[in-house]
Amino acid sequence: MRTTPARAALRGRHRTPVVFGPTAAVGFLHELVGHALEGDNFAMTSDYVTALRKPGAVPELLTLHDDATLADGYGSYAIDDEGVEGRTTVLVANGEIGSPLTSVRAAQRHGYTPTGNGRRRDYRELPLPRASNTVVPPGTEDPAALAEASREGLLHVGCLGAGMINLATGEFSFAALNCTYLTPDGHRVPVRDVSLFGDALDTLRRAEAVGSDFGGDSITCGKQGQMIGIGLFSPSMRYSALDWSAA
Repeated sequence: MRTTPARAALRGRHRTPVVFGPTAAVGFLHELVGHALEGDNFAMTSDYVTALRKPGAVPELLTLHDDATLADGYGSYAIDDEGVEGRTTVLVANGEIGSPLTSVRAAQRHGYTPTGNGRRRDYRELPLPRASNTVVPPGTEDPAALAEASREGLLHVGCLGAGMINLATGEFSFAALNCTYLTPDGHRVPVRDVSLFGDALDTLRRAEAVGSDFGGDSITCGKQGQMIGIGLFSPSMRYSALDWSAA
């Protein structure tokens, strides 16, 4: 098949505005912020977690909840795996860091408020501080307006794939799926083999708009070899610039 100039130009490394669709947006924040706010990770004195805890590290437009009480949420439960009642925990409120997620052990060890987030794969494993359903409430921006291209173009991400964040440094790399590049003149070009990468703190500061739409999804999330189910719920979100590459 003949390769068009537009497709060929997308190969390699780029920095453009990026819009995450519903659920992809919260999946990204779950990785960059949610894991850092698990009680055992939050107690670390790494450069990234320490910097994340400082005022102003997260922009005011970001609010993030963990909610075990959602009806039909994949990660919902009445009580966690230690018998503690499930509840809603504010992780970030208008840019201000809230309570870390805790198991009984993490709460007692570090003096945190119990949140009912002690979860494990099965009875043979140790309960760990884990998310239930990660939620970003809808904003006020028109989703169509978020997707307007700039002079650098724009990448739309439909789904976040596998990857990782280094909680010591804040460096991350994630696969992005169902991606479309919007050229400066308005043409839409499907993009394959996309990787998002960069520094989490710098990336968070580039969050610039939260859409008024909303969507949900169910995924499995791993930690210390334990895979559990969690729910992801959010509107679309736009970042002014992210680094990405395409093969």
